[in-house]
Amino acid sequence: QGFVKIPEIASDFSLPCAIFMDLPVPQQASIFATINFNQKPVNKSQTYELFGYDLDVEEEPTWSPEKLAVYFARRLNASEDSPFQHHIKVAAIDDSVLSDVAKNARKEWTVSTASIVESIHSLITRDAQRERDELHKYPVEKRSRELLRRFDEGLKAEDKPVFRDIYLSAKNDLVIYKTIVNYFNEVKVLFWDKSGTKALKRTAGIQALFKVLIAILRDGVLGAKDFRGEVFRTYLLKATRVDFSSAFFQESSGKGQGQIADALLVSMGLKSVEKVRNEDLRGMLKLIV
Repeated sequence: QGFVKIPEIASDFSLPCAIFMDLPVPQQASIFATINFNQKPVNKSQTYELFGYDLDVEEEPTWSPEKLAVYFARRLNASEDSPFQHHIKVAAIDDSVLSDVAKNARKEWTVSTASIVESIHSLITRDAQRERDELHKYPVEKRSRELLRRFDEGLKAEDKPVFRDIYLSAKNDLVIYKTIVNYFNEVKVLFWDKSGTKALKRTAGIQALFKVLIAILRDGVLGAKDFRGEVFRTYLLKATRVDFSSAFFQESSGKGQGQIADALLVSMGLKSVEKVRNEDLRGMLKLIV
C-alpha cells in the first residue's frame, strides 16, 4: 500500500525482504516483539551524515536545504578559517572503536552535527524535510532549487528565512558560509575565548547565537549586503556587558536558549527589555541597558 503513489520513474528499485516460513506462533510473537520494542531511533547527527554522503553525486544547484546544511557543517568542522574547526561532533566518531580518535580530535567543547545543521536550516528554509521530499520526487538530472519557489508563494519578505533568496538562486552559497564564519569568528574572539562564557559554547548557546545572527541580518545588514566581521563586531561588543556565567544561562533546554538569546538581543538594542518574559532576567538586563 505504501508504494502505490510512488512516481513511476522512481519505482524501479530492489526492496530487501526477510521471510520466515512455518514459524510457531510463540516464535512469531517473539520476533514481532523484538522488532517493534527493541528498536532505537537513529541519531539525528548520523542521519544528517548519511544524507551528505552523496554530495559528489549531485550538482550543488540541486542540493536540498538539508544537503547544503550538511555540506556547510562538514566544511565548518574541517576548515582552518572556521571557529568551529574540530568542535562539531561527527556521529560516526561516537563509535566505541573510534573513541580514542574522538578524544584526540575534540577540543574542550563540542556541538552535534544535528545542532549545526538545524541552525543553518533556519537561515534558508521554513521546512527542510518537506523541501527534501519535494526534490526527491524528481530524478537527479531534473532537480532544481527553483522547484521550491512555490513554497514561498504569498509570503512577505520578512516571513522568509534571511538567506532564502540566495539559497534558491543557487549562485552564491559561499555568501551564506562566509557570513556564518565571519559572525562566529567575532563570537569566538569576544566570547568563546574569554572566561565565564561556557554557556555560549553549549548547544543552547550556539542555537541562541544563530537566532541573534538572524536578528542582526534583519536589522539592515542583509539589505546592505555587508557581511564583514567588523559589522557583526559592532553588535556583539554591546553584549559583552552581560555576565554569561550567571545562573540564568546555564540551562541546556529551550528555556536556556531563549534566555541567552534575550540577553544578547536586549543588550544589542534589538529587543525591548520589557518583552523579556523571565522577571528576574528582565530586572538584571535593566541594569545594563
